[in-house]
Formats: sequence, C-alpha cells, structure tokens
Amino acid sequence: MSKPVFSDPFVFRGVRRNRQSFLQSLAFQALCWICMAMTAYRLVDGDWSSIGTGGIVFAELTAAELMLVAFMAFATVPLVLSYLAAGTQRCRDCGISGWAALALLVPPLNVPMLIALALCKGQEGANKYGETPLKRVELSTRFDALLDVKPIEE
Repeated sequence: MSKPVFSDPFVFRGVRRNRQSFLQSLAFQALCWICMAMTAYRLVDGDWSSIGTGGIVFAELTAAELMLVAFMAFATVPLVLSYLAAGTQRCRDCGISGWAALALLVPPLNVPMLIALALCKGQEGANKYGETPLKRVELSTRFDALLDVKPIEE
C-alpha cells in the first residue's frame, strides 16, 4: 500500500516517501507545469521568439490574461515547494539527507538526481529519518479484524 500522492505535500521533516508515491507526485507536477507552459504559449500568441526580445508587453494584455499571469506566478511557489518536499521525503526513504534534494534546483544536477531518486530502492523498515512509508499488513490480519473471526473451540 503506497502513501497517497497528496498527503504531506509541503512537509520537510520526519516523513519518508516511497518510489511509487514520488513518481505519482512528479507526474502530477509535470501536468501542472505543462498546463502553465501551454498558457504561457497562448499569452505570447504562439511565438516563443518574442520572449527574449522584451517578451510579453503587459500593457497589451487583457484583464483576464493579466489574471492568468498572476495566477501562474503565484502557482509556481507551491509547485516548487511540493517538488522539493517530495524530493526531500524520497531522499530520506533512500537513507540520505533531505538536504540533497536541493540538487533538484540546480539545472545540471536535477535530471541525474531525479533519475537516482526514481531508481533508488527505499530502505526496509525504519531508518534514522522515520518509519517506512509502506505499511504492509498481512491479509489474514485484515480479514480477521474485518470479520472478527474467533477460532472454533471443540
């Protein structure tokens, strides 16, 4: 059983995240970034070459377009924080310090770090950063608790 994707999205301390949950979190964040890129593409009227030459002239934008720019600016902060938190939690599951997740912000290091975190096998059981994110329960224990089965005495 995996940790839910949206549990502890901004927690940096005392939490571990397994590989499946980390990859699901990254997929959700990638979807958000793609939506923001598509919106930005719409704002520059499909001409990315205008970005380097002064880019978007805010005086020419409508009120709705200005609201989109403001939303994207404010949405970037929680996306980056949740990206770092997921990286920190995954680092801890692999047994390394959460500070290593700062490599996710450095362009030459971020892709190799993402690959390493995606491929790293989490440590079994508890480590110095907390309990395992996988809670495995025996199936028979689940059914016994659910049905409140008591052994038959003869």
